[in-house]
Amino acid sequence: MSTTTVQLTRHPVVDVKEFQERKLLQAQLLGHDAQLRNFTPLRDRLVASGQDATAKYRQILAQRDQVMAELTKLAPARNGTNFAAASIKLPRPVAPVRINPIGSGQYSYSGTLTMGMFHEGAGAIAHGVNPTSGSIRTEDLDSAGGIVFGGDLAVGRQATIQSELYDPFLQYRWMQSWSYLIHFPPPRERSVFTYSFQVQIVASVTLVTGHVTLSSFVDVGEAPNFVGQDVVADTDVGTPLSVDLTQPYYANLSQYNGYSGFVQGQVTVERSFFVQGGQAPAVAVALGVASVQSSISEVRLDDPWQSYIYTGVVGPIGPPGVVNFSYEPPILVEGQR
Repeated sequence: MSTTTVQLTRHPVVDVKEFQERKLLQAQLLGHDAQLRNFTPLRDRLVASGQDATAKYRQILAQRDQVMAELTKLAPARNGTNFAAASIKLPRPVAPVRINPIGSGQYSYSGTLTMGMFHEGAGAIAHGVNPTSGSIRTEDLDSAGGIVFGGDLAVGRQATIQSELYDPFLQYRWMQSWSYLIHFPPPRERSVFTYSFQVQIVASVTLVTGHVTLSSFVDVGEAPNFVGQDVVADTDVGTPLSVDLTQPYYANLSQYNGYSGFVQGQVTVERSFFVQGGQAPAVAVALGVASVQSSISEVRLDDPWQSYIYTGVVGPIGPPGVVNFSYEPPILVEGQR
């Protein structure tokens, strides 16, 4: 037969606590980098408000170094000990997958499957000396890996936010994460397993005031033989979006003038590893969106449109949620057994 139907599994609850901790620090680091890289407009505004711009630059630089040190401590170990960033448990049936034989090998084949509904992780809401409001809300999760989100994130008292002393220092962080387990069918013999998918994010933004850096992240975790054990999503596979919202942004077909519009980006994930015959691999996917803001700031993430993430999108009209995979028996070189 040229095609086969295989039942997949997905687990309903994912722990992304340490994924979120690492990505919040990474988002803050990106925010400090953006400030240091584009410090001239910040300097002008600080000087205009009677503040010491040089001292503020040094403060941001020192905080950037501190965040880097904290992030280094949290980096997943590569000696076989992983941080539990996304624990995958208790698989349950979901959608079928279509498989097609490929290549000249008897047991080579490729296939596609549709990623299902993501699970919402815990959100992080900013707190600090100034009052904060809002959260990154999950508006909708569709059955093909789509995520709609929004939010009105503010630091400072709403009635006096425009008149308070301007401080660009980034210390207020919001984040929301989502996760999903992709469970693949097994090969018949030891094979090189390759999988690929895309993540695309489009954020509709209005920057009311202050300094805001908006970013998104993708991590994966891989289990060559999934039998219900925890799977740890601790491998960083891309940052689809990292934008200093105080600056115009037109990359990746974005249309943002520094105050309002939409910003978008995408990342393609393609990875390979060995799988033994008869063993079913699984891949954990963790996504996150973060906003890091100055002490007096406000940004709207659903104004005037909705913001969304698509997984598995290939091009602007490609099918959503599609994950490609293939198995190829390894080519042995001389001396290999």
